[in-house]
Amino acid sequence: MAEDAGTLSFEEHYERLEKKPLGEGTYGEVYKARPGPERRNAQGDIVALKKLVQRHDDWGFPITSLREHRILLRLHHPNLVTLHEIYTPTPCYASAVYMVFEYLELDLEILIQSPIVKSIDEARVKSVMQQLLEGVHFMHKNNVMHRDLKPSNLLVNRRGDVKICDFGLARSYKPGHAYTGTVITLNYRPPELCLGCRHYGPPVDVWSVGAIFAELLGREIAIPGREEHEYL
Repeated sequence: MAEDAGTLSFEEHYERLEKKPLGEGTYGEVYKARPGPERRNAQGDIVALKKLVQRHDDWGFPITSLREHRILLRLHHPNLVTLHEIYTPTPCYASAVYMVFEYLELDLEILIQSPIVKSIDEARVKSVMQQLLEGVHFMHKNNVMHRDLKPSNLLVNRRGDVKICDFGLARSYKPGHAYTGTVITLNYRPPELCLGCRHYGPPVDVWSVGAIFAELLGREIAIPGREEHEYL
């Protein structure tokens, strides 16, 4: 079947609604899509389809996506994005694998940087922070570190709901274990990671939450810097 503006040529159960992806990253492209009738009751009218890109160094499947799948299967909370399913149109074809997520219209970075939004009032800031902290508390209570909290990884909708997404760098936490220090986008990274600390835990996410709070208030990155030494 030939591809056109409304469909994915290799899809039978999801209709892609836009030609261009909503976002692109190292491990995949995200498309806005409509599920077929048999899935709509469970998934809603619109979903986000994340097509996973095959990589030769990950045995054909991104390790971060495996982690994201495993963590989201066991974490269910109103302030964490819902993973509906892993969908494979042709099971033997590893490059055509999709993670199907609930769809929210915007991310917090767009809201903060938008010239159309003249101000973010105190009530909205309080609501965003309350929901973010509820989600972070739930993750930490279940011994999971997100390790990449930032405005672009916080989805928001028109009702004001906030949901944490992108769990590709998330890890289960065990006290005393060493973890990689090259995590968390620089402007939201706690200083101990910049200084080489590898024995850390859930508090690294709390630094990121503080940086997001400051950015909401000031409408700009709280601690700028393009290199670690400049950031420090």
